[in-house]
Amino acid sequence: MEGDEDTITMERILEEILENIMELPPYLEAKHGAIVVFTGFSIFGILNLIYANSQILNSKIIILTYLGLIFMTISLIISLNSFWIPCKKCNHNAPSELDDLFYYKDICKYTDREYSDKIFKLHGESRAPTKYEVDLVRQIVRLSSIVSSKYDNFKLSIRCLVVGIGLLLFSLFYQLITIICYQ
Repeated sequence: MEGDEDTITMERILEEILENIMELPPYLEAKHGAIVVFTGFSIFGILNLIYANSQILNSKIIILTYLGLIFMTISLIISLNSFWIPCKKCNHNAPSELDDLFYYKDICKYTDREYSDKIFKLHGESRAPTKYEVDLVRQIVRLSSIVSSKYDNFKLSIRCLVVGIGLLLFSLFYQLITIICYQ
């Protein structure tokens, strides 16, 4: 009967880890969705402004604006891609003794077998995992890789968006300075 309690406890631990990781994809997809909506509307709005005012805009400003739009488009593509991202093994550092076995960025460094061995050892389990526990571990490692990829794409998308907005703001200030100085 003692083995059954160990199995239930280990199952419960693995189920909790999986539940915690399963909360992250909708959150990350909402962030990517917000980037897609904001960036999409911004790109079309800025293009409309450029075409409506192309006669009064300086060629340097148009070039800076298009560079900003290119970075914003890259951000949009990265965020859209994250909705269809394939599961890939994350390419972060190799597993180490300092890894947090409950944190998705650390979990994704492991293969199913490595993670299973490590989490069982952490909880003092010397028995072989049950079929259900093996399935839970497989889901945990796979979902951790997906979440890690989505989060990495989110950070890259935000960086591109910030560069694009920065270039747009710079071109706007450049246009204002040009107007003020030449009037």
